[in-house]
Amino acid sequence: GNLTLLSARLNTKIKNSPYPSKKPFYTQSELLITKEIADSYNDWSVNTIDQRQIELAEMALDIWKFG
Repeated sequence: GNLTLLSARLNTKIKNSPYPSKKPFYTQSELLITKEIADSYNDWSVNTIDQRQIELAEMALDIWKFG
C-alpha cells in the first residue's frame, strides 16, 4: 500500500517500517512525488491509499491525455 519511488540508500534504511517511521525519510527524497506523500499525508491508511490512487490516476490522465 505504501509503495513509492525511493533511492536505494533511503530504502535500505527504512525497509518495511510503518509509515510514521518512513515519513521523515520521504521528506529527504530527491523525488518530488515521494516528498509530496510526506507533505500531504499524516497517516497511511486504506482511505489515504484510496485518495492517493485517485490523485495518481488523475495525474496520469492529465499527462497522457487518454480519451
